[in-house]
Amino acid sequence: MTATAHGMGREPVDPDWPPITEDEARAVLDAWGMESRGVAWRSPRPFSAAALVDVTGGEAVFVKRHHRLVRSSDALAVEHAFARHLLAGGQPVAEVIDRPGGTTTLGAGEWTYEVQRRAPGDDRYRDALAWTPYRDAGDARGSGAALARFHAAAAGWDHPGVPAGVLTGGSRIATDPDPMSAVARLVGSRPGLAAWLAGRDWEAQLGPLLEPWEAPPSGSGWGHGDWHATNLMWSGSEVAGIVDVGLAGPTGAEFDTAVAIERAVVGWLDLAEGRPVPVDWGGVAALLDGYLATRPLDLPGVARALPLAHVDFALSEVEYFAAVVGDPVNAELAWDGYLCGHLAWWAGPGGRRLIDEVQAGATR
Repeated sequence: MTATAHGMGREPVDPDWPPITEDEARAVLDAWGMESRGVAWRSPRPFSAAALVDVTGGEAVFVKRHHRLVRSSDALAVEHAFARHLLAGGQPVAEVIDRPGGTTTLGAGEWTYEVQRRAPGDDRYRDALAWTPYRDAGDARGSGAALARFHAAAAGWDHPGVPAGVLTGGSRIATDPDPMSAVARLVGSRPGLAAWLAGRDWEAQLGPLLEPWEAPPSGSGWGHGDWHATNLMWSGSEVAGIVDVGLAGPTGAEFDTAVAIERAVVGWLDLAEGRPVPVDWGGVAALLDGYLATRPLDLPGVARALPLAHVDFALSEVEYFAAVVGDPVNAELAWDGYLCGHLAWWAGPGGRRLIDEVQAGATR
């Protein structure tokens, strides 16, 4: 079976994980008491395998497969419980489907499976790459308003979140008053990351890049963790559905909004290719306008979080490439390009201007 996936750049790549086969989809859905009528579409998104599968007597469902070193049943149980909290609060997140007996996952050898209903709305950005800007100010404004509603619905969910690991986000390092000590603790607890960093003078490289930034405030509420156009379903410029809360955690609204800005308005792929980095200035203004028209937000807190928004996930991505899929080229890119490179950009004129623009929004 030929298939390609989104990679770390613009060109399609061979997927890290084999695509879901017809026989596999049939066997998984049988464990959910459903009958597969065939795979309708396979997602090109990286880090897991997912397929939209037609079923007898109902609407198509998503079957998603994770390697057990990336997502365990316990971690997915937390994610699924949070999704149900959001649904109860009126959020249009993709609904997790129970297996007969009440569990929401299936473990089979090295794999962990889940099945979800399709979120409502048009999957308009489904083929777009990471860090894709919104198509216009209307979509950016609709996204900001939906993010505000998401944070309101997340209020009251006080689970501590899953431990730091492979492909996890959060703000543990970013909000620590001594981030380098936090990184050292993380490295000491993650043998795969420690092995990749062994022999490198990584403290000398990373320390000066973290040093200029003041830790943003620690939030109490949960955020989505990966809010961008490709994780949203659309009806016009309104968000009709929300998918993939796999990076959700207790980051607070300000940090999560910084992640939403970092994911959508900065052209990081240009940075990786050695070109000047474009910034969608209208997009960030519209996103914040949509948010603030719906719910208050501490914009100085958002501004402080911006340069650190990617740090926790970037380190977990290094470990994923180095210790799980054995891809040294992308491990180097995740470290040099998407951890150190992003931090260096924020200290330059474009990054400083974006931080200032968000900060200045508080006094408009």
